[in-house]
Order: sequence, then C-alpha cells, then structure tokens
Amino acid sequence: MSRSQGVLFHNTANGKVGYHEEGDEKNDGKYEGEIENGLPNGQGTFTFPNSTQIYVGTFKDGLREGKGTYTWSDGGKYEGEYRNNRRNGKGKRTTPDGSIGEGEFHDGDLWNGTIMDKDGDIISKIANGVEVNLLSTEVYSYIEWKENETTTRT
Repeated sequence: MSRSQGVLFHNTANGKVGYHEEGDEKNDGKYEGEIENGLPNGQGTFTFPNSTQIYVGTFKDGLREGKGTYTWSDGGKYEGEYRNNRRNGKGKRTTPDGSIGEGEFHDGDLWNGTIMDKDGDIISKIANGVEVNLLSTEVYSYIEWKENETTTRT
C-alpha cells in the first residue's frame, strides 16, 4: 500500500483504542501527515488533546520513530531521536527554566550526557543513568574509581 497525506485521530472507536479517521478535534489526539496501512508512517505532526503537547517528526506504524521535536505547553522541549515511541538515542531536553540536558537518552531518560543551566554552564554529568553533581564544594585528596564503586578520602 502506498503512503498518502491525511488526518487521523487517536481515540476509542467501536471499543478499540487506536488511530481512526473520525474524531473530536478538541478531545482526541490528532495526527496530520503521511499515512500508510491506516497508521502514521513517515513525516507528521501529532497534537495531544487540548493542544497540551505537540510532536513533529517521523513515525513508523503509529509510533514515534526516528528524529522529532516534542514540545510541552509549559515551554519544555525535546529535540532528538526516538525508538519505540520513547526518547532513545541522541537528543536535547530543554526545561521551561532554560536548563538543558543533552546527550544519549535511554527509554525516555538522559543516560549519558551533560546538564547545563540556562547560561550554558555545566552543572552535572550523567553516566549510565547516574548523575554526578559538579557543584559539590567537597574537596577530596584521593578518589578511587572501581566498577560500581567509588572510594573517597578528604
């Protein structure tokens, strides 16, 4: 089947949750873009109910897949890669206060990367999902790094 441009609504119709051609502009999620086999496939825009969140990017079989931009109504934004409808891969998350988390995301969370304040100053790093705060005022004379263990002496 070939791709076409169109509009789909994400809602419950005939007892089935999914994408349908009929829907309510205000209360249902709305997809506009490329459609194949009755699902979002290719470039498109998904607007959540009441326009609270918007995703613009690529879709595969109805899921966010590939590159895209997700914007929240509070001004927060994620720009980057998606796999299986989740933030996975390289990306950048900007919060409403202007702070930025940038690097590799895994299942929606920053996994390996850097967190910066609104001025671009690095405040912490993330390694394998664990935050290392760089603003600590403690001074160590000795730090030993072993797998899954850190030993420090002041």
